[in-house]
Amino acid sequence: MGYLDLLDEMLATGTALLGDGFLRAQASYVGSRQGPAGGFVGRSGVEDLYYTDFALRTLVLTAPASPALGAIPGFLAAQPPPRDLVECFSYLNCRRMLQSPGRDPLPVPPSVYACLTEAEGALHDNPEASVSAYQAFLLALCHEMLGDGWSAGEEVLRGVQQLRRPEGGFAERADQTAAQTNATAAGLAVLTMAGELEEDCAASAARFLVSMQTSEDGGFRAHAAAPEGDLLSSFTAFLALIGLAAVGPVDLAALARFARTCARPGGGFSSCPRDAVPDVEYTYYGLGTLALLRAMIPAS
Repeated sequence: MGYLDLLDEMLATGTALLGDGFLRAQASYVGSRQGPAGGFVGRSGVEDLYYTDFALRTLVLTAPASPALGAIPGFLAAQPPPRDLVECFSYLNCRRMLQSPGRDPLPVPPSVYACLTEAEGALHDNPEASVSAYQAFLLALCHEMLGDGWSAGEEVLRGVQQLRRPEGGFAERADQTAAQTNATAAGLAVLTMAGELEEDCAASAARFLVSMQTSEDGGFRAHAAAPEGDLLSSFTAFLALIGLAAVGPVDLAALARFARTCARPGGGFSSCPRDAVPDVEYTYYGLGTLALLRAMIPAS
């Protein structure tokens, strides 16, 4: 199974153990963010691929029979060529989730391949300067979904490895001095998918990620200087630590409390407790964090 399929399986297991009323509230909130063209909106109110991807991820987990799913293929078919790697990933991930037995998969437009080729070229031309942990991760996932066996290449993998910082985590780019939670999770995933994650790297990264959990709110910070935890960092850090079999030092009860304080009464999650406005992306991270906790400890 690929990275995304394994993640889907873990989240589905945990989501099934969450309350029906809670799941209905999340599905209802996400459904309310669908626009007239069938896509989903973020805080700007504009339908786009990015939020449609997150909406689809959440609906597949909470309401797989939702009528909202029926309009998404039409929205995807009407999209212009992807502008960047994020849009390539969003399109391909929506395509992956919409596949079902007996149904022809959505086509992969030539523009998606062209966008991937351009992103790969930028990485290979000057990997030490241009490698981004996040973009390398997205490239690996895109090629996994295409099933074409893309290899990052020694220079790109070396560029990712050189993003390691003394505190044990990874920076997003070479010109950044401090390790970051999300870059660390991305770097670990790239090296794991390539079969190049060494034991000492995994151990030091795990220690860094554990250190990002705050005693104040129980969430994980984006980096050491961040004033509080956020749901994106909490989800990615916890998922990475599960993959490293290194969740022992994590305060699971505090993490669960943090995630629940980000849930809004009418459905949806916001980025952190003081953010009063929910959105589709953070709803997925909140649901995902609680699902991972449930999958590990059903009684949590």
